Formats: sequence, C-alpha cells, structure tokens
Amino acid sequence: MNDYKETVTEDHIKLVESINNRVNSIYKQLSEFEECIDPNTSEDFGDSYNKIMDLLESLDDIQEAAQMLRPYNLNLRLRQQSLEEQIKCLEQSVHLMKLETGKMSKNPEEMGE
Repeated sequence: MNDYKETVTEDHIKLVESINNRVNSIYKQLSEFEECIDPNTSEDFGDSYNKIMDLLESLDDIQEAAQMLRPYNLNLRLRQQSLEEQIKCLEQSVHLMKLETGKMSKNPEEMGE
C-alpha cells in the first residue's frame, strides 16, 4: 500500500508540474499576444486568431489534465481519512491495553499527554 501511495503521489506531482508549465506557457503567450496587438491595425487579425485558437487548445489541455487529477485527489483524501481512523483506533487500543494491564499512569504528565 505504501508503494501505491508513493506512486500516486509522484504521478500527482508530475501532473501538477505539467499543468504549471502549461499555465506559464499560456501566460507567456498571452503577454506576447497582448504586446503584438495594435488596435489601429487589422492586418494582424489572422495571426491573432491563430494565437487565440492555440491558447484555447492549451486551455482545453489544462482542463483535461485537471480532470485526470481529480480521481487521484479523491483517492488520496479517502486513503488519508482511512489512515487517520486506523491511527485513532490503534491509539485507543494501546490506551485500553495499558488500562487492562494496570500500566496506565495516574499522572497524565508521565504519559506524555
């Protein structure tokens, strides 16, 4: 299970890095696009149109990548909740075992609580 968690985390990180790179690329393209547009000229319409279409395609790619991440995020959250519940149960079991064996300290400071 630990190997699976590490694999999911690595895949998750790679997808996030890929999305960040795409967002940075789109931001750069938008900045370049903004610089090249001159409202007084209409000659650049074809080039501007192509840049807009390229940006829309990039945004579509980002949306697809985000949709791919959603199941990983959900799976990680569910596993985290499950592990937290198991840890609580183990802590309660240890506490009960100490009570049953009489090794429970009456002073909470000695228990580390």
